[in-house]
Amino acid sequence: MKACSIHATKGEPGCATSSAPASRLAQPNPCSPTDFRSSDRCEPAPAARTPQPRPDPANRATNGRGNGTANPFRVRETTPKSACPASILVIADEADAADPLRATLTSAGYAILRARTGDPARGATAAAKPAAVLVNASPFGIAELDTCRRLLMLHGEACAPILLVRAAPDLVLESSGLPIGVIDILPAPLRPRDALVHIRAHIEGHRYATRQRLIAEEQARANLSKTRLLGMCAHDLRNPICAIRGMTEFLQDPDTGPLNPQQGELVTMTHDVSQTMLMLVNELLDLAAIESGGLRLNPAPASLRSVITQAVRVASVQAARKGTRIEFSRPSADPELTFDAPRIRQVVDNLVSNAVKFSPPGSCVTVSIAMPESSTEHPFVWVCVQDQGPGIPETERARLYTEFGRLSPRPTAGENSSGLGLAICRAIVEAHGGSIDAINQPHGGCVFCFNLPCQPCP
Repeated sequence: MKACSIHATKGEPGCATSSAPASRLAQPNPCSPTDFRSSDRCEPAPAARTPQPRPDPANRATNGRGNGTANPFRVRETTPKSACPASILVIADEADAADPLRATLTSAGYAILRARTGDPARGATAAAKPAAVLVNASPFGIAELDTCRRLLMLHGEACAPILLVRAAPDLVLESSGLPIGVIDILPAPLRPRDALVHIRAHIEGHRYATRQRLIAEEQARANLSKTRLLGMCAHDLRNPICAIRGMTEFLQDPDTGPLNPQQGELVTMTHDVSQTMLMLVNELLDLAAIESGGLRLNPAPASLRSVITQAVRVASVQAARKGTRIEFSRPSADPELTFDAPRIRQVVDNLVSNAVKFSPPGSCVTVSIAMPESSTEHPFVWVCVQDQGPGIPETERARLYTEFGRLSPRPTAGENSSGLGLAICRAIVEAHGGSIDAINQPHGGCVFCFNLPCQPCP
């Protein structure tokens, strides 16, 4: 059979296929992409080689004569790229226990590098970036141990997997376990094929861990950029919203001038909407601060009972519109704690507001403080807010404190809910060293409780 030129490189015409019978065009391609020679000719593959699949008749290509016909040869786009083989660094000062592995690793496509213990090994690892490091463990001494430890300290998570190679059993290694930085010891007596399986498994595991780490770092950078953008947008929206709210309050002032009922209703509606928008913007700013690690507390001695009393007084005005009343069970003793009063007021406001939102009209919301027992080693003061709503579905509890996490129960009077409040509450409480939880009641309703440590917060 005459060899046919696939690429005419020196003025030679290509193989003419237009005059060939259809039966010949349907034959498998006798040329394999791996059979390219330096003469730019394609030699027929051996008869024992698996034939390539039939060409698609619909796949037309321009042959050497310039007319479009079915091309029976499936030629890849360009010359195959030359891939650098993965390298394996062998660290040894004396007789190398990895010598029996050399032929097996080389035949598997790995390039073998050699270095002595100490600085040469660290320099070779930094320069070559091997896929794995084999350390001679016959014998395994102080120099080898120090090399493994320093490689781990130098490269950290990016350090290639370090394996000890031993030609005979070593009772010291078996009894002491893995040295620092070493992830495996190739078993003795050394079997090259079995050792190759171990090495490949650790190399693939290290590559997978590296990919996952890079993905996590990329996601962290994307989240940081999102948080910064969110914070800038919320900050720029805050000033005009405050201006709108201020102008509506100015119009509502009787000294400004009388308004007819329709104008008064529109001004009140505008004021309520601007207040809702301002609350949402403040929550977005808080969320941006929490995600960027910028949530800062200003703890100072304060009265927890006074903070809750003010929050209940303000929330009672909104609750009265639904016919809901808020009861505060004041303790006999006023706990003097060290905490950030505005932040804890924000937590109480959110919990009481949620209780009013999800309770039916005409219900009762109860707020209470539970004092710690004197015998408790690490005392906490508990604040509980109980509603008469539908409770928390157990299947949705995992989304309770997530950002923008809205559950199936909806506010009973169509109130707005951003899904950010509980996530912010948990961050504030945990920053004080406390915790927050939600407990469904047997006869309906839910109790949200958070605690604060009695000792000064950090």
